[in-house]
Amino acid sequence: MARNRVIYQSQALYAASTGDSDAGQLIRVQDVSHTVDIARQDINEFGKLAAIDRAVVEPPTVGTDFSYYLGQGDNETGIGLIVRGHQVSTDTNCISGLISNNGSINQKNLYVRTVAEGEDVANISSSVEESAIGIGNAYVTDYTINAAVGDIPTVNVSTEATNMNVTVATSAAGVLTANNPGIHADGSAVDGSQNLPAGTTGDQSFGALRPGDIELTFGSPDYPNELGGAKLSDMHVQNISFNLPLGRTSLNKLGSKYAYYKAPDLPITATMNASAIMSTAAAGNLSGILCSDASRTVSARFKTDCGSTEKFVVTMKGATLDSQNFSSSIGDNQTVDLTWSAQIGSATDTANGLFLSGVQV
Repeated sequence: MARNRVIYQSQALYAASTGDSDAGQLIRVQDVSHTVDIARQDINEFGKLAAIDRAVVEPPTVGTDFSYYLGQGDNETGIGLIVRGHQVSTDTNCISGLISNNGSINQKNLYVRTVAEGEDVANISSSVEESAIGIGNAYVTDYTINAAVGDIPTVNVSTEATNMNVTVATSAAGVLTANNPGIHADGSAVDGSQNLPAGTTGDQSFGALRPGDIELTFGSPDYPNELGGAKLSDMHVQNISFNLPLGRTSLNKLGSKYAYYKAPDLPITATMNASAIMSTAAAGNLSGILCSDASRTVSARFKTDCGSTEKFVVTMKGATLDSQNFSSSIGDNQTVDLTWSAQIGSATDTANGLFLSGVQV
């Protein structure tokens, strides 16, 4: 019987290294979308108005975007970010793996799994026919954490991949064996298949982190650099975002159908934006910034419900203030918007960059 529709209960998102045999499920996913762009070049000649061919001279690009509720670092580990408490026990720049030459970390296969209509992925245990859209050789191109008053902290991820396939098969005991969508630079398929395990809601002891349990620190001194303005400890912050852009350039060569490497665009600068209701003003003089412009550490600590246990921490080290914007109008509170930035260092640089810390169950 023809299917009527596909909704969120019947789908789940998985990630795996291109050469692994098993994939891991990403939890608390809120949305996922993928696009395919095929660049064509018209082949024209004198004597004929219409093109005699429309050749594909560049490999297609598959873009996949998804978002999920921020957790304790499991999803970040799944997409290749380095999280203290998971892969390492000390501060390590979170993208040190993604900008390395380690193909098992810097590129992933993604799968959008779909089970029978009306069924929950998390409850599938019998043998049923399913499908999975496989996204091959996906590189993370953007990672953003957003938190705001009245909203659950959310992560948005964008990826760029080189291939896509579709598997239709019968699962066994909740495990679906999917065709590996990964490819080599010559266009040949990566050998083997990948198992998508039975669905789950994860091992987290909490459903979601809450905005009222976020602790923000903006470092020292208690005012932005030497210019004065908003007293950082007295601001009533309404929303924050940490953004990490990870653009890549495809390196090609003659005789190769696909890029032999997608090199990260360096240097990489992470940004942190905060919007707050203005409170106390701090004295200062903008002219002093030319003589004293020290960097600082900005962090957000996400804790459990009304508790003190930290589940996830985002820390930006070596951060400098880029802008401080004030706004005031009749009927509204005066607000201040602040932007900090920090350049990403190497894997051994613990003084500059963006650092993530989570809890491994």
